[in-house]
Amino acid sequence: MEKTNTISKIISSLFVILFIVFLVWVFKNIDSLSVSQVREYIESYGVLGPIVFMLFYVLVIVLIIPNTPFTLLAGIMFGLLHGFIYTLVAATVGAIIAFYIAKYIGLNWVRKLIKYRSKKIEIYNEKIRANGFLTVFLTRITPFMPFKMANYMFGLSKIRTKDYILGTFLGKMPEFFIFAYLGASLESFSVWRALGAIGGFLILFAIGWYWNNFYGDKKIID
Repeated sequence: MEKTNTISKIISSLFVILFIVFLVWVFKNIDSLSVSQVREYIESYGVLGPIVFMLFYVLVIVLIIPNTPFTLLAGIMFGLLHGFIYTLVAATVGAIIAFYIAKYIGLNWVRKLIKYRSKKIEIYNEKIRANGFLTVFLTRITPFMPFKMANYMFGLSKIRTKDYILGTFLGKMPEFFIFAYLGASLESFSVWRALGAIGGFLILFAIGWYWNNFYGDKKIID
């Protein structure tokens, strides 16, 4: 048993080192990567383009790379419906991967820290677990919240996987739909379409603000 734990720790450490090296390489080269280059690369795969795009988008989410330009690109390349579906599915998959990376690499360390440092944090963590879906949903539905970093933070909590996945998928639907709508509208720009997208974001902000201030905090903490 002890030997198995040692091997697991070695494998985890190697994975972390390789992940950090890869992350450094990506950030060193990300400046030379433009949206137009990504579009050309994806289009070069023809009918497999959507699959390549989704794999690329998953990587963007996991590596905490700004994803908004590529969300718009999906609408431009694939249209409203397909752009919406591809980004939503890929973002959810990327969020799940990031969640599990944090869960299996950092969770034990965080649990030990919480156990020895603060019982209040542990109690709050248990309450978040009890209201996991609502916690994730409220975080996701508010536009421009730190989506990618939150994936790892949720992985360090005790939120149930099913609550995390469902909250992420449903919570991000409106935002990705609006971005796909914007992207699909860019090539035939219309003031009314732009105003419609802005209005959609304002509605999401209002929903997120209302639930967090009048319902969310009370439900999660009480």
